[in-house]
Amino acid sequence: MAFLLDANVISETVRPRPDKTVLYWIESRIPSDLFLAAQTIGELVRGAWKVREQARRERFERWIGHDLARQFEGRILPFDTSTAAVRGRLMGDGDRTGRRPSTADAQIAAVAIQHDLTLATGNVKDFRNFGIRVLDPWQNPEDGQWVFNHCTRVSPTTTHRGNRA
Repeated sequence: MAFLLDANVISETVRPRPDKTVLYWIESRIPSDLFLAAQTIGELVRGAWKVREQARRERFERWIGHDLARQFEGRILPFDTSTAAVRGRLMGDGDRTGRRPSTADAQIAAVAIQHDLTLATGNVKDFRNFGIRVLDPWQNPEDGQWVFNHCTRVSPTTTHRGNRA
């Protein structure tokens, strides 16, 4: 199974005291099954630029621009026109039902939908209404298996890699 890593998951790897459950989950995956969205890179850069201490900010920028770029080469997914159409449907559905999501969350969900990926995030509730598979790597599995949440919503008409449903 392939996963789209939310910013809170990938950034856990560079925290001073990372959560061991999250690190174990990441380390137990096949690297080629882990993806990032281009928007996640933007979120990480924004976080780096919020850091006041220049040396620490530069260290984060090197991690993002060099380490992540190398580790995820070919697996940083763009926000293209097909994905934008999926995001538009997600936002419109939220507008219609009175549960308008944040644009950033809708973009991440659209990338997951477009590429048929399970989203790994600690913010499961933010993705509840998108109809995507979600996994919270902070949940400590009792039997060695993580729990998947399949968030309910009517599926969009565009599926994996832009093919029509």
